[in-house]
Parts: sequence; C-alpha cells; structure tokens
Amino acid sequence: MTFAAILALGTFNYAHFSAARFALPGVALHLFAIAVFGDLIAQLSLAARIDYAQPLAPIQRRLERLRLRRIRHVQWVLLGAALAWTPLLIVVLQGLWGVDAYQTLGLRYLVASTLFGLAVIPVAIWLSRRFGDRLGRSPAVERLLKDIAGHHLIAATAFLVDLSEFERGER
Repeated sequence: MTFAAILALGTFNYAHFSAARFALPGVALHLFAIAVFGDLIAQLSLAARIDYAQPLAPIQRRLERLRLRRIRHVQWVLLGAALAWTPLLIVVLQGLWGVDAYQTLGLRYLVASTLFGLAVIPVAIWLSRRFGDRLGRSPAVERLLKDIAGHHLIAATAFLVDLSEFERGER
C-alpha cells in the first residue's frame, strides 16, 4: 500500500509540477511515504539478519532492537499523519476530483486544519498516557495506545539494558 502511494504521488507530482500550490503538498506527502517505506524495508532487513543459530542473548537483543524500531515507526507514522492531513486533503481533492482545495475550502480552513493537526499530537500523546490502559478493550488497540504513549519504548529500552547487564555477568 505504501509503495502504491509512492507511485500515485509521483504521478500527481509530475502532473502538477508547475503549480506550487499542489506540488509542495504532493512532494511533502511523497517524501513522507518514501520515509515510511524506507523504514519498513529497514525493519525487514533487520529481521532477515537475525541469526537464530546464535546464543539466546544476542538473538533477544536483535529482536528487541527490531521491536524498538517498530514502536518508533508506529509513533512517527501516527504523529506524522496528523501533520499530513492537510496536504493529503489538498492532493486527494485535486488528484481524484479536480477540486482546488484552496478555492473550495479557503486558506483559513487549510491553515486551521494544519494547526489542528499540530494540536492533536500532544493531546493524543497525553490521552494515550493517561487513559491508554482503560481505552484498550482489544489487545491491538491497547498495544497501539501504549506505542503512542511510549510505554513499550521504555520497556524495550529497559529490557536491552537488563540484557546487557546479564551478558556482562552483572545479574
């Protein structure tokens, strides 16, 4: 899906290269999609390089580093999506229906939408930290909320510290 978005955005950017009002949000989304795709490839590469013939501790370290990478990926994609909302709106309206968001919605709406996206980020982090345990009725939702709040990031980092201490014989 990410690869398809990269191709579609490339096509959109080529078609609207001369109109900065469409090209700039298109290029911003394109760069975001490329970064997301690149990180997914990096995660796959990390997973493929795990040698399960090694002793347990090095395998656990690699798996935990991969887990850290996945958690950071989820955080950045979700937080980036809050910022990508307005450029996505501009690109989708123009690309699919030929509707100029600047004329139809107005610059005030687009600026307000961008500011709202910025405001959502700290609120989403706070809500996840504050109510994540109570909001997660399903394991997938709970895991997502804990990823956003950083709970899993802290736990994974602590596990890596414990593992290093174990390997040095401190535990």
